[in-house]
Amino acid sequence: MIRIYRHFVPTATVCFILAEAALIFILAQAVIGLRVDKLGEYLQVAYANTVTLSFLLMATTIFSGLAAGLYRRDFGVGSGWTWTAVTAIGLSLGLGVPVIAIFGLVGAHATAMGLWEFALPLVCAICFVTMRRAGIAASRRGLFKRRIVLIGDGARAAEINASAGAPGSTVRIAQWLHFDGAQGMQQEQRDEWSPSRLRAEGIREVVVAVEDARGLPMDLLLQWKLRGIAVTEYATFWEREVGCISLDAFEPNWFVYGEGCRRGRLGWTIKRLLDIVVSSGLLIASAPLLCGVALLIWWETPGPVLYRQLRVGQSGKPFTLLKFRSMSVEAETAAPKWAQQNDPRVTRIGRFIRSTRIDELPQLVNIILGHMSLIGPRPERPFFVEQLSRDIPYYAERHAVRPGLTGWAQINYPYGASIYDARRKLEYDFYYLKNQSILLDLYIMTSTIRVILFREGSR
Repeated sequence: MIRIYRHFVPTATVCFILAEAALIFILAQAVIGLRVDKLGEYLQVAYANTVTLSFLLMATTIFSGLAAGLYRRDFGVGSGWTWTAVTAIGLSLGLGVPVIAIFGLVGAHATAMGLWEFALPLVCAICFVTMRRAGIAASRRGLFKRRIVLIGDGARAAEINASAGAPGSTVRIAQWLHFDGAQGMQQEQRDEWSPSRLRAEGIREVVVAVEDARGLPMDLLLQWKLRGIAVTEYATFWEREVGCISLDAFEPNWFVYGEGCRRGRLGWTIKRLLDIVVSSGLLIASAPLLCGVALLIWWETPGPVLYRQLRVGQSGKPFTLLKFRSMSVEAETAAPKWAQQNDPRVTRIGRFIRSTRIDELPQLVNIILGHMSLIGPRPERPFFVEQLSRDIPYYAERHAVRPGLTGWAQINYPYGASIYDARRKLEYDFYYLKNQSILLDLYIMTSTIRVILFREGSR
């Protein structure tokens, strides 16, 4: 794993993104060079800045792959991969063709130039999708997996063993020492697990996942560490490999004394400016859509077009959240309850705007007013916050930042409608709180496109 500004990214993903970017750039340069040689002086002027054009085509193609979800660590080859690849190609064409058009490739000489330049984004997209498929095949064969030793004999060790066999895992358990910390370690076992033996077998990390730390051979752990073999405890390994912080193993000391939760005044200023600029732009761009949806809601069922609901914001302060009304007016006459799959309270128009997340667009106003941010933990209603704070430890700590229109939990976990789901989402929220950065915010924004396009987790 490579840590890029406090966020963990699989080494294979970084390598293949760089390789794909280089290949697309070279391909674009080669094609543009051929066209320049063929069409002469006019195209030499039109392609005066070929490097910039090639770079933009490369950027739009890689962005399309990120937005479609082709670089997800848990992504495999199958029918889902095919649809995702088609979506990535469509996005690449949608972004790449306008880029070429902006560079002056349409006009009086369009007939002479032909359509090859406009097919270039498609060629680039097919090229990078093919490479990505090869990358997935390589990962399946374990070419990018680190060999580790797992120490433990309880639930934590079992979870790591299960995660190592899941799609997208970056580790392979080479040796599993079924060790209960309370039982100690015999001398013959120490000799068997010497640092030289581990290094000879290509093992570069030992993961300690014991339930009881008493009896751990600290002198042996120290030898491993001094010989360049990383020694990682369960909570840190789980955060790095799964992208969330396990509440079952959560210890305040580990969280408080560890790195993270740092965002300076400049970072917060940039985040706030990004909130205002992006939200204002989306509101202006989607104004015709918002008006059309409002008319459809008004036409289908009587009642207000906008639904105002009290939510808990930063520092536990309540605010009024705005949404398009997607349910009948009498949907909640008793106690609040989570939406269910095929909820009968949802109207026909409501089902569509919920699945496409259009019902959330009025919250852009909340972002501009400072109640929310583009990225952050999703705000909950006071009724649920009170209930979940009783049942889930540290639940109230998620209110340390502004709630978000989307977040790390939303792109990694489906819609939650139970205490168990809320607990799992809190693990992702804690990861965001600990590793938040502008780069992670941008990645979440990009990945949200995938959630919208494939209607993940909507109800």
